[in-house]
Formats: sequence, C-alpha cells, structure tokens
Amino acid sequence: MDGFVLKRYHADGGDRHYLSLFFGQDWSNCENIVLPFSKNSRIHGSSCGGLFYFDNLKGRIIICNPTTKTFKSLDPPKMLNPPNMTTFHSSGFGYDRISDDYKVVSLFSHNYCRDMDYYSDYDVVAKAEVFSLKRGSWKEINSHVDLCSELRYGWDTHMNGIYINGVCYWSTDEYTIRSFDFTDECFSSFELPVNNIDDDDELSFKYDLIKVNDMLGVFFHENFPPLGPDCFGFSTTFELLVRKEGSWVPLYNVNLCDIVRPLLFNEDRFLFLEKQLSERFSQLVVYDLKEEKLEELDIYDYRKVMTIMPYVEDRFLLRHSKPMEDGCYSKDEEKEEDRNKLLEWMRRMERRRRRTGTSYWSR
Repeated sequence: MDGFVLKRYHADGGDRHYLSLFFGQDWSNCENIVLPFSKNSRIHGSSCGGLFYFDNLKGRIIICNPTTKTFKSLDPPKMLNPPNMTTFHSSGFGYDRISDDYKVVSLFSHNYCRDMDYYSDYDVVAKAEVFSLKRGSWKEINSHVDLCSELRYGWDTHMNGIYINGVCYWSTDEYTIRSFDFTDECFSSFELPVNNIDDDDELSFKYDLIKVNDMLGVFFHENFPPLGPDCFGFSTTFELLVRKEGSWVPLYNVNLCDIVRPLLFNEDRFLFLEKQLSERFSQLVVYDLKEEKLEELDIYDYRKVMTIMPYVEDRFLLRHSKPMEDGCYSKDEEKEEDRNKLLEWMRRMERRRRRTGTSYWSR
C-alpha cells in the first residue's frame, strides 16, 4: 500500500469535492486533486486497485486514476421508454479477473405514471445493469432476485459497495448483506450475526461494512445516544467481526468516545475513524490497535462526508479520459478551511457553555 486517498468537501470559494493523496507512515505528505462534481452533491466513493469510483446517486458516475490524474465520465444507461422518474439506489465497482476487465454495477428503478393526473398511480420497474470499461457500454442483467421488493426494503445508499476479491458487498435495512460477483454477474445474499440483538434494540443499533485484509468485516456499534447528535462525551463499543469460510469470527472489541463511524482498516493495525465535533463538523482520528492509543489528526470536514480508500500507484490508462484539475487547491487553503471549521466548532461550544452553564471540556 503506497498510502491512502481521502475524499473531502471544500465549501469556501468554490463548493467542490477533492481528493487528498497522503503518503508516508506519518501521513504528512499530501497532494490535492479536485473532483469534477457539481457543488452541494453527496458523493460516494470506492476503490479497486489503482482506480477510484465516485457516484452521486443521481446518474453522474466517474472513474479516475489519481496516479495519471485523469478521469472518465460514464454515460447513463440508455432507456427505450423514458420513465417519469428514475431513482438510483446503489452501485459498485470492481475487477473481473477472468475477462481482465473493470466493471460497474448499478441498481435503479423507473417510475411510470399510469395517469398524469394521479401521480400516486404508477408502475415501478427495477433494473440492474453492468458497465464494462473494456467494452465501453452498459448491459442489463438478470438479477435472479426480486429487485422491486429488495429496493423497497432499502439498500444502504450512504456508500458504494465494498469490493473484495472480485465481489462487491452492500448492506440492507433487513440485517442482510447483498453481494455481486463481477465474473458471474450474479447477486447473492447472507445474513449478519444478529442473534444477540433484541427486537427492542434494533433502532439503537447499527453496523458498518469494512474491508479487513482481503476479508469482509462488519463493525457493530450503538447508534447515536437518546439525546441526539448534539450530545457529546458518549462512549461507544465497536465490535469487529470478519467473515471466514462462511462464518463470522470476532476480531476486535474497542470502546471509544464521540466516534460516529469507522472509515478504514489499514495494515492490520490502524483503524481510521470519524470523531464528532459538532452537529456539522467532524475530525479524522486514527486508533492504533496494538498500542491501544487514539491519535487526533489535524483534518476536519463536514459530518459523514469523508471517504478514505487505500491508494496503490497504477498507471492504468482510461480510454477517452480527461485531465483532472490540479494545483488550484493549495495546502494553505486547506489549512485555512480546517482552521475555520475548528473555530466554528469552538464558538458553538462556547455558546453551549453559556447557555447550559456546562463545558464540554469538563466531561
């Protein structure tokens, strides 16, 4: 692993998403590249080898190579019968070793109104399509599952699928993991280990999928405390399990404070996490599992916007690609925005202290 890529959102002076490429063991060397996405759009990303995939779940998909600083936009699937509305649910990016091809899988549904005077009267057609970089086009596939029923239960659209060894994984609202094999182009599913969860605890309990040394891992942890996201000082136990030979095996159990979600498991030692600073902002922290030590990095962003992915240098050439914008977002600008975020958080804490008579730092 050569480093990692951190996707962030820059609000001042342009409203743009950008990638930060970090190198070195102390993650001090950084290079920034701007992503060609419109402002105020929620961008979700994943990686496969040296290529990175980003999707705003509104039909805009790009694949980029930070090493060559190029990107390729994918045309949306063609529709012979245009619907009244299209909803994009989830997508994934991965590599097919048999055909030596990178592929994108997208799940979406079309809504067709039967009567334009009654918009509640409509037909829903759910589809799954695969884009081949080698072929350069989309094709519809037979999913062998009832996608209409699946999508109504709700796929996790807060992230793209996680790619591991030729397979992409998503979570659903039914404590089920759905997978897609890029070689066979087939879906399958299996259950999460939720036998120890009572029905009354389901609403206060959540899980996040994560890649752990070429294995699928899942972090179980409590949801936000009853007082809501403005509550600070709450402690959460993160239990990490990995899937080996069809079974779930416990790996780590960590108790941390003010952590919203895990982001990246790196080199069987470092766990990158998002720490909550306020209702709007968060901070990147790293937990050393061997030393059992938490380190706060001077990296801040809006809540649930950061995405971290491993970076491997690869000079793979994207056909019909365009150059990515480089050098327009300096480290001085980055430090200035991080400073502004931190100052706003400190002002919020001071207003809270004056209003309630208590201090966050006294906890």
